[in-house]
This record gives sequence, structure tokens and C-alpha cells, in this order.
Amino acid sequence: MCDACGVPAYGGETFCVACGAYLGWEETGGRPLLRQPPARSGPALPAHDQTLRLSRTVPPVPYGTTHATGGTGEGTGRATAYGTDGHVQIHEGILLFLACPDCRSDNPGGRTYCRLCGALLRPEPGPVPLTRWQKLRKRWYDRPQQWHRDRRWLAVPLALPLCFAVGAFGGRLADAAREAVPAVQDRFSGQAAVAPDRVEASAQEPGFEAGMAVDGVSNRFWAPARKGAEAVGETWTATFERPFRLTALVIFNGASADPKAYLATGRPTRLTAIAETAGDDGRKTVHKEVTLADQPGAQDFRWGVDDVVSVTLRIAAVHAGAQPDGPVALAEVQFFTRQGR
Repeated sequence: MCDACGVPAYGGETFCVACGAYLGWEETGGRPLLRQPPARSGPALPAHDQTLRLSRTVPPVPYGTTHATGGTGEGTGRATAYGTDGHVQIHEGILLFLACPDCRSDNPGGRTYCRLCGALLRPEPGPVPLTRWQKLRKRWYDRPQQWHRDRRWLAVPLALPLCFAVGAFGGRLADAAREAVPAVQDRFSGQAAVAPDRVEASAQEPGFEAGMAVDGVSNRFWAPARKGAEAVGETWTATFERPFRLTALVIFNGASADPKAYLATGRPTRLTAIAETAGDDGRKTVHKEVTLADQPGAQDFRWGVDDVVSVTLRIAAVHAGAQPDGPVALAEVQFFTRQGR
């Protein structure tokens, strides 16, 4: 019987079946002596363990195979399966024996420790190796929550340039953010045309008045009184009674959408657009340089200006066309705002 836990011990056992305590101590002259365990080869089998004796009749085979033992089953016979490396043997669902991983001796299926060497018969599995992502995640969560004392002084020189940058460019960044939001809304909102209430020009050729540039027809145009390069500096102005946000400016250049008529007459190649606003802070002007492609048809120019009350187009450069002394034509000018404003 085990002195540590009181579980009965059988002959040939060196270690307790329950707690693994060593059973081989003897008292001789008041001094404990270690009794040598029996040899590993051919250990005596307990007479009471019939399942262990039955297991000796079947040789171990690799894991996953079966060995037919015959018998009087239901026509299929009984089978014996073997576990990993022959350490475990199961017969008809009953655990027959466990082979010790250290001394390779046979132990009944119910034991926890080897009866000869005391080794654990069912060792705990080792830790599962972590994946790369789990290692990175562990390193992130295991990092120190505060900087080391020797590194804290680095925060001061690193923070000073950031403070200077915020102070120097903070206002500009705020202005850019305020302008970016309406520009995005203009881009993704529907557009509505805005007709001017009055148009006028610094000069106009008879039969090609300023109002022809907003009549909705692209084969009639405004032409200044001066011809060719002398038309540089002439202006055309559209006035609006109600202020609005100007989101786009569409210009039809030349005398007509027909390529032949377009190339025959002069046309502007660059304009200076001047938008006059009437906001809460008074009247202001916003300038935009417009470079026109030398081709007929509509040309779209995005422009986001609030509280517009007038737009002036000043001719900055011209192309004389096939008739150098002919008029400089501007066929159509259209204004758009965000739908719903």
C-alpha cells in the first residue's frame, strides 16, 4: 500500500498508480535505503489484470491499421486497433495497456504513472507554435505602456517642429479644408443653368451684339468691333440680380460648331474671367485664367465662387483664323450652379 495516498499497490510496481510516489523505500538500521527496481526486460504481469494478459496475444502494428482476431461476432469478426507508435492498444473499445514513453514497459490502461519508472504515461502536449500574425499581435500587446525614462527626453525636440508647423500652416490648412468641402459637393451634385439678367460688351460689331452669346444658339456669336489681334483687351460682361454660387463656366468658342466655319473666322485662345461677388464682407473680385482649346464645341471650366453677381470675360489672346481682318467670335457662354441652391 502507498504510504502517501493509501492506494493498494501490487507486486512488481515501483511507483504508486495514483500519486506516483516511489514504493521502493525500506528502513534498515534507521536509515532509508533505495531498493533497486526490477529489470525492464520481462516484467512480471499482475495476475489480476486479465485485459493486460489479453493484450499480449496481439502484436503491435502501426497506427490506423486493424488486426482481425476472429471470434463469434455478427459475421464480421472482431478487430483490434493500435495507437500512435504502439503506445496505446484498444480491444473492442477497451483500453488494454499503455506503453511507458520512457522505459517502454506495459502498464494497465487505468494508470497515470508508470509502474516501474514513475514517468507520466499521458504527458501534456507541448505549446502550439504561434503564427507570424499572432507573434506580431503578442509583441504589440506586450509592449510597455509607457516610454522608458531615458527616451522621454526625445519627445521635446520631436514636438517642437510639429508645434511650429501647426502654427505656420494651421491657418492655411483650415482654409483649404473649408474650400475642399464645397468643391466636393459641387462635383457630385446636380448642376442647374443660370441665365444672366443683363449682358453688355465694351464694343460690338454691328449684327454681332453681346446678347447673341447667351441666346442658346451656337451659330450666332458676339464679336467686338476690333478685328484680329486688335481685339485683345475687349470685354464681355454678364450681370445677375440674385447672387449665386458659380460652379462651372461653359464656353463655346468660335463662330460655329461647324469645323469649316469655325476655322474661317478668328476666335479667342485665352480669356481672363473676373467674377465679382457681393458677400457679407463687401464686394470682391476673383480672377481665373481660361485657356481655350482651338476646336469647336463646348469647353467646361470648373469654378467654385460664392455670391457671384457678375462675370466679365476679357480677351487675352486671339487666333486670326483664315481671315485676318475678320471678326473675333465668341459663340456662347453658359453659367451653372449647384442644383437646389
